Amino acid sequence: MTDTKIVLWRWVGLQCSVLVALAGVVIARGFIPFGDFGLAALAIGDVFSVRTPTTGMPSTAWWTVPGSDLRHPGPLHFQLLAPVYLATGRSPWGLVFSSAIFAAAMLIAMLVLAWRIAGPLGVRLVGFSSMIWLLPSMTMVAPWNPVATVLGTGLALVSAWGVLTRQQWVWPWLVFAFSLTIQSHLGAPIVMAVIAAYVLFAAIRDARKHGNPWTFTEILVAMLVGLVCWAAPLWGVISAPRNNLTELMAWVSAGRDNSGASNNIGIVAYVLLALVFAIVVVVVLTRKTLYSYEGKTAVSLRRLTDLYLAAIAGVIVTLVVAGFGTAQFLFYATPIFIFPFVTAGFVGSFRRGRSASEARVPRWLVALVVIGPMSFWMYFYPESWLAAARYSDHVQLSTEKVLELEGTRDRPVVVSYPGYRWNPVAPAIAAELAANGIDVRIPNREEPIRSDPLWWRETPVEGPHL
Repeated sequence: MTDTKIVLWRWVGLQCSVLVALAGVVIARGFIPFGDFGLAALAIGDVFSVRTPTTGMPSTAWWTVPGSDLRHPGPLHFQLLAPVYLATGRSPWGLVFSSAIFAAAMLIAMLVLAWRIAGPLGVRLVGFSSMIWLLPSMTMVAPWNPVATVLGTGLALVSAWGVLTRQQWVWPWLVFAFSLTIQSHLGAPIVMAVIAAYVLFAAIRDARKHGNPWTFTEILVAMLVGLVCWAAPLWGVISAPRNNLTELMAWVSAGRDNSGASNNIGIVAYVLLALVFAIVVVVVLTRKTLYSYEGKTAVSLRRLTDLYLAAIAGVIVTLVVAGFGTAQFLFYATPIFIFPFVTAGFVGSFRRGRSASEARVPRWLVALVVIGPMSFWMYFYPESWLAAARYSDHVQLSTEKVLELEGTRDRPVVVSYPGYRWNPVAPAIAAELAANGIDVRIPNREEPIRSDPLWWRETPVEGPHL
């Protein structure tokens, strides 16, 4: 094995080890799919059924527009988690296990792409950045759509970097990453559209100047990847007159509402502060240094900083067009802010006279980033998760009692409880019943999209109520 591959596999091993540790702690503490995790478990379990979901999780947009029943754009995250979750018998530990495998696969993809784009320097840059914005949190091994948003944004930036450095094999990865990010969160399309517009512009300009490096086969594969990723959302739009697209149009026509910003003032402050610092770091420090150097590495990093500027522009456009209510998504798009700072650190090593191959992260700093947050989360385990775990016996007992009822398997069972999405018991009971083959229904909000295959579970029906 070459020295460059050793660097790659060291980072792969480190990140996978952290994910294994996180998953082990969560499973050992008695994880149950409460709140949104329970809704996700229902959706993931439906992926290979006739009721396969065509949208993502319910959006908090209904906070700002009363009566809105808007969902996040697509179910790609559900589809990626489904094989492992179903193979484990739809168990709570299988939900954690599938989420950990998904996160590991995304991280490995980013590291391998970075290695092929920029060698050891790319691996260290992406590896250390992802350690900062991914691994310290227990949610990395939970079926939560913001996790897919963070991972998708990171992979999108790395893939776009590959396109800008004329890597002809990277287009399918770019299409997949953009699809995952956009489908996982309603706040993503504007940022991703701005980045995509810049990448296409730069790719066309580069092709005219240096020749087209992409073949018809590579473009065709990228188009097929896009078709597969968007097949379910497109079918949801085509098959129902009232669908997520019509809900989005109704939500937009209701007018932009920044009331969500007042509920997330800390997130808004973080986004604005990170935005200012990212601009200063990229424009004033990093680019000024890079343009004083020549060579393949300097050119590659210059194109990476151009990409950062496009992403930052996307953030600004999102805030202007959609308002500060989108700050929650921009918080989940943390890679846009973290990547520039880590890149600046590597570029700073050039100023101290080191070559690109010598630019590396000090081991003590890696240890600090890993051990510090890991120790914190393992000691201060999230209280909401602990509270939910205390009900595991109640979930099992409730499931057994329902299964004992006569005719339970012949008609739907409605799992109803106030504050359903944030209740520690109801979603877990619903997921456990579904795992046992029960036709579970859940409380609907004001006007559910009854024709959507996932949210058929929200239709009021006659049957036993819990």
